[in-house]
Amino acid sequence: MPVYYRGRLATITHEMIAVSRTERRIVRFDELTAVQLVELGSASDQYKHRVLGGTALFGLVVAGPALGGVSIILAVVVAVVLLGYAGACIRVRPRVRYQLNGLVDEEWTTLVETSNRVEFQQVGRGLRRALEHREDRARHV
Repeated sequence: MPVYYRGRLATITHEMIAVSRTERRIVRFDELTAVQLVELGSASDQYKHRVLGGTALFGLVVAGPALGGVSIILAVVVAVVLLGYAGACIRVRPRVRYQLNGLVDEEWTTLVETSNRVEFQQVGRGLRRALEHREDRARHV
């Protein structure tokens, strides 16, 4: 029995996908009529925040010398605020979730859900290879 993927999320063979969640669920490919790979959320939010953080750093470079001539205390307060804001913006990470949904017994079911993109891509490739193997076997019979 060829195994196309074995990992923390699932085990995929040429006949089924066994999902590892709180309880182990086995879905045979005979029961699976459609598959959908979904990305929830967006990584573009991360870039927006990084631009805002970069702008705050640029503001620090411009405002620091200008305010330093007027008031050292004001320049230090503005520098601390802008550095804090820039640090908070630059550390923002995207909140992206990946789901493998399947139509099982005429009901959409989430088979796999993770925030790890690499692991999700491995599951997707394993499932694709298993389904291709199944189609090849069906053509040759």
